[in-house]
Amino acid sequence: MAVKKIENKELLMCRGANVEELRCTGMKSIDEFSNSWSYLNVIDKKIKGKDGKFENVKKLPYCKNCNTATYQRYRDEKFTAEEALYYVCSMNNTPFIAEKVQQTFDFVTSEAKRGAKVTNIFGTYYNILARETSKHHLWQDFSCTDIDYKDIASHIEKRDIQKKDYEQLELDWGKQSDIENYSLLDYWLEELLEGRTVTKAEELLYRDLCLARLSKRKLEQYNPDTKGENEDVTKVQTQINNLMKLLKIDNFQEKKQESLVERMLESRIAMVEKEKPAFHYNDLKKNEDFLGRGKYFYDHIYRPFKNVLKGSKLYNIIPDEEDDKTTEEYEQEMVDGKDMESEEIIVEED
Repeated sequence: MAVKKIENKELLMCRGANVEELRCTGMKSIDEFSNSWSYLNVIDKKIKGKDGKFENVKKLPYCKNCNTATYQRYRDEKFTAEEALYYVCSMNNTPFIAEKVQQTFDFVTSEAKRGAKVTNIFGTYYNILARETSKHHLWQDFSCTDIDYKDIASHIEKRDIQKKDYEQLELDWGKQSDIENYSLLDYWLEELLEGRTVTKAEELLYRDLCLARLSKRKLEQYNPDTKGENEDVTKVQTQINNLMKLLKIDNFQEKKQESLVERMLESRIAMVEKEKPAFHYNDLKKNEDFLGRGKYFYDHIYRPFKNVLKGSKLYNIIPDEEDDKTTEEYEQEMVDGKDMESEEIIVEED
């Protein structure tokens, strides 16, 4: 990087000078470049610092205007904000660190909510990196990037999902000091609700029970030697007992394991109670006598009883596939009490 002094000001040559899209004038004031901590960005010539001592200059190779213009150019070409930032980082040999990218766009979002617009995205990101001085020895160049370009899209999606999940967890359980507590609370709730159907009000009581159990655990961990004597633990245990009594889960009776036959019978009973039996057969016409009277009733009840009581000889049953009479016609025949002549077989006496 060339260094030139004009009118008592140190000027540096920006690498964007030969890039047509950037339209950079080339020689820029040293203040128009971001400071760098990388040994890779060192100018051979020493420059006198504010303390009067000469030192090597460490600056990024592109000026601030070029970085902002490059970012915007990628955004105009429909790249995502993260992808555009990734490219600007690569040309400045600056690592793309996922955690710091997240912090950058969280800041951009918070500023937008209060009506302010952040235009210098790379500068904001680079300032966040610069504040993490303990990591500068690890973040020397772009090779220190901790996410591959092809994984940026999935990383953004995963991040958004995690953010939504976290927001939902806060709504369900309130803010917890330790994120692992959310997993523990969800696990306890799932165990308590297994095999149960509860109302929303009951679910809230179960959640209160889980939170009370968590409070007790924290108190016991804080005072491990006074589990039975700690007054606060006793109060929380009383709260737990009251909630269990209210939910009627304080009676610890062993639940008998149902046999396979019992489970099958229960499922069949539930099926019949929920729907009409004929709904569980493919041929509804064939089984429509579950819903009323018709050919089945005529063939298997009306006909044999009439033969017994009146001495009729109605023996012939017409096969279903040959029968063209409707249910209503059979119904009317039984109402009228007439015999179907085609079905009566006359037996001649010797």
